[in-house]
Parts: sequence; structure tokens; C-alpha cells
Amino acid sequence: MADTTAFDVVIAGAGPAGSMAAHRLARAGRSVLMLDRLRPASPRLGETLPGAARRLLVREGLGGLFADDRHHAPVTGGLVVWGDDRPVASDVLRDPYGPGLRLDRARFDSSLRKASLAAGADWSRTDVGDVEQCADGWIVYRDTGSAVRARTIIDATGRSARLLRRLGQSRRRGVPLVALYQMARPENNAAMERTLIEAMPDGWLYAGKVGDGRWAIGYHTRPDNAARLRACDAERAAILARAPHLSACLGALTWEGPVLSRDARSLAAKAACGPGWFAVGDAALAFDPIAGQGLFNALRTGLAAAEAILVGGTEGPSAYAEEVERVTSVYAQRRQALYQAETRWSGQPFWQAQCQTIADRKSHRSSLSEQGYRI
Repeated sequence: MADTTAFDVVIAGAGPAGSMAAHRLARAGRSVLMLDRLRPASPRLGETLPGAARRLLVREGLGGLFADDRHHAPVTGGLVVWGDDRPVASDVLRDPYGPGLRLDRARFDSSLRKASLAAGADWSRTDVGDVEQCADGWIVYRDTGSAVRARTIIDATGRSARLLRRLGQSRRRGVPLVALYQMARPENNAAMERTLIEAMPDGWLYAGKVGDGRWAIGYHTRPDNAARLRACDAERAAILARAPHLSACLGALTWEGPVLSRDARSLAAKAACGPGWFAVGDAALAFDPIAGQGLFNALRTGLAAAEAILVGGTEGPSAYAEEVERVTSVYAQRRQALYQAETRWSGQPFWQAQCQTIADRKSHRSSLSEQGYRI
């Protein structure tokens, strides 16, 4: 392997988390290679870029990613029916970071990846096949058989966490949750710029307008229930009719496109970094969609990992480990409190499962401490 090309950092994944890390590192003069085939994937529907994330991108010189909002829909607030039968409205006028955007994710991801390339990063349409630690870092084997060297590696492969699994790292899995999504055109209020959320006896509904004028409609429920509903169009469509507030707001729906099914449960790496490696985005911490912060977390952890690498030594990784641990703890507490706030169907299996006590986190702290990181 003497003639293997060497990089400061090799990133497995070229989505938002990987591209954000690559952009920051390349701007600082580091040599960076992203590995990602970008195999065709089912579209991501209804994902929101919150105002805080927009500010982060502007700070990093990436404000141009959403300068043209024709392909993204503004989000000016929300309408939530949760805990009782009264809808509660929120407005971005009270948000210090301003309005968010419901994204055309394919366009946003592509723009962010191009920005990282413009900053000096490289991208290979290959995937990581395996990794091997060596004296000065890592040998990263691509699925084509070739290899590159890296001082540091980053797992930005999303919920699959392919690199973490190669490193033998484990993750904690939350209560099973599946999201069924489909595009639709509503009869009423098609131009409304609010996110709609309504709790139901066996799950909760999400609705939001995307850039092309259609709405993404999602139902989050138990895996067994999701499997049954996906196989029955009539029963799935009837779910919205049984949600009184969303049904009254949107009226009849004309469904378009396929039904998409996604694993939506929480996932958390027991260690977000180790000697010479980092996990970012969903590989480090995947949020339940009710949190509404998944994309922001991807961007923030990608940037934080890059900053930790630039700091170097043990100080950078220690700060990153502490930050991910803090976010994980806050997220777990807030998510549990939110599900426990819905008491109308506390006896139903879905709500009983989602309200389970969060597992003790001492094992996570011990794992990080064993690797020499301050917690």
C-alpha cells in the first residue's frame, strides 16, 4: 500500500453531515475525500431546515444554498393538536432565528455537496468497503478494491452507520417507530405555510407544504400497524379522516406518488468518536421526527467534528464527545416529556411504548471515559 493516495480526512457519506464537515475542513486547508455512490434512494419528504440552521449556514458562507426559495417552501409556524382537543398555534415571529424552510432535499443536498467541492474537497462515487488502522491513521478500502490513506475518518452514512459497524461500535435503539409518507394535494388551504401535527390513538400525523405546492403527509405509528396500513390504501386514507382538525383544515386529499416507509425511531451511538474517528449526523444520533431537528443536528455535528479535528490532540475530540452527549441527553428528556404530555390515549400500546423511561446512560459515559475523553 506504499503508493496509496493519502488524505487528512476521509468521510464516508456525502449527505448534509458529510458535506458540512468536508466544507469546513477544506476551507481550513485540509485534504478531504468524501466517499459516496449516492445510490438512488426514495425521496425525503417534508424535511425542514429551521431558522437556527439557516443562520449556521450563513455563518459558514453558505447562505446562497437557499437564496432561491422557489424550490423550498417557507415555514411560518405550526398548528399542533397534542395533549387535548384544542389546536395550539405557533408563529416564527417569536423565534429569534426566523422562519424555516421545508426543503427540496435532493436539491439542497446537491448544492451543499457542490459547495464543499468548490471549497477544495474531493468526492469519489464509491463507498467504503472496509477500514484498517495503521501506524499513521487508517487505510480505507473502497468497494471497488482500491484504497486510500487517512489520518482521520468520519462516519456520515446516516442511520446505517456503516463505518461504525466496521469499527465494532454499537448503538442504542429507541422504541420502534415507523413513518409512512405520501404526497397529496389538499382541497383546502393548499398555500398555508404552517406545519400541522395531530396526535391519534395509535400514532401521530404530520402535514406540511413542500416547494412544488403539494403536501407531504406522514403517519407515525407502530411497525405492525404501519405494515398493515401500507398494504391497504383505503384504511391508510381513512386515518386522516379520523383526525378532526387536520381533516377540517385540509379537506379532501388527492394522493400522488408512492407510499414511503421509514424507520423513525431514535438511534444513538454509544460513542460518537474515538481515536482517529468521528460519527456525525444520524450515525451519531438519529432523532424521532417529532423533534423536528434532524437536519440541523446533521449540519451541526458535521461542523463540530470538523472543528474538533482542526483543534487536534485530545481537546478537540473531548469537546465533541461532550457536545454530542449533552445533545443526546437533552433530546431524550424532551422527547419523553413530549410523548408523556399526550394523556388522552395513555392506555393504548403506541403511547405506552413511546412513554417508556429512557434507559440509564451510565454505560455511554463509561464508554467515552474509557477512551480518554472528559465527560
